[in-house]
Amino acid sequence: MTDWNAIRRSYMVPGDVVYLNNGSFGPAPRPVFDALVRYMQQLEENPAVFNDQFTRMQTVVKPKLAAFVGCRPEYMAIVMNLTFGMNVLAQGIRGLAPGDEILTTDQEYGAVNNIWDYTVRNKGLVIRRVKIPVPPESPNQIVQLVEQGITPRTRAIYASHVTTTTGLVLPVKQISAMARSRGILSFIDGAHAPGMLKVNIEDIGCDFYTGNCHKWLGAPKGTAFISMTAQSWERIAPFQVGWGWEKDKPETFAGNFETPGVHNTALSNAIGEAVDFQLSIGKDSIEARGRELSELAKDLLTGLPGVGLLTPRDPSMCGSMAAFSLPSAENDQRLMKALQSRKIVVPARVNGAGGWLRVSTHIFNSKGDLEILADALRESCGK
Repeated sequence: MTDWNAIRRSYMVPGDVVYLNNGSFGPAPRPVFDALVRYMQQLEENPAVFNDQFTRMQTVVKPKLAAFVGCRPEYMAIVMNLTFGMNVLAQGIRGLAPGDEILTTDQEYGAVNNIWDYTVRNKGLVIRRVKIPVPPESPNQIVQLVEQGITPRTRAIYASHVTTTTGLVLPVKQISAMARSRGILSFIDGAHAPGMLKVNIEDIGCDFYTGNCHKWLGAPKGTAFISMTAQSWERIAPFQVGWGWEKDKPETFAGNFETPGVHNTALSNAIGEAVDFQLSIGKDSIEARGRELSELAKDLLTGLPGVGLLTPRDPSMCGSMAAFSLPSAENDQRLMKALQSRKIVVPARVNGAGGWLRVSTHIFNSKGDLEILADALRESCGK
């Protein structure tokens, strides 16, 4: 049986802090932090170790991460964060003509929307957004709505694996299959999934997947990845030309995506320890624990006056994040004071039009954390 109290002690978040914002920034467990410090010390003691660390990242760490998320390491590249990764994919996409359409949903992350809006504007494309109910009835309803948004000019679909605003898990496997059957490229924003859910990118069947390592996986900040298929990577132009690219030779995946020049290889090398830490607990246990705590949060908070649930309870459509609507108030000072007095870290806002709160539960959280949050909301929103 998993000792969750021992796992909590592996994290450096102070014992009196209720940290429920893993969806924005995930804390690294102590073994990952110690590894990061060790790799950085190696770099400063002998900066030429950069070459060895870069080789280790490619030959040891990347295959380990690829196995963890279910993709081929030869078509994976480690990048700084998901925003960077999606820029590589969206702005590098080849073969589109003015008037071609990009299809997405109305629940995508703001920065990713900006990336595609910028791409659309610069390439003369058109973007179409499908409205998804909050919460939706079923995965099939989502698939049907996306399918209804496809037109003869649709060339690409981008969608979140887990949405940032409500924690909705989209049926990305079905969406990717639908896109593939119509010759449409699929781009999946996996910001939240690796380390929260059991991710298998090859099973999803998308053309492109980009995911963060610094949220649920607990790797250092500044670590993420992009993954492609053997057939799709040539659709993306090189994002940064370096030593791997040669003008007189055919382009290669490594030459197009893995020659960023000098950077902090300590960050990417510590991804390996983050994967090891999660594997020592078990993917099934991590996913079950996160969902158990998330469901408890739903039970506790929806019992409070004026609090509504925005995230489905269907296990196929939810994970470790739950979002709630809050009763309106003239300002949010009462809520902020209640949260701060209890040292609760959670994204929330309240105004005259109503409010929103997102709870991100992970393996270091406990029932007690959620009860403290419920007390704070009861104090600030009870009337």
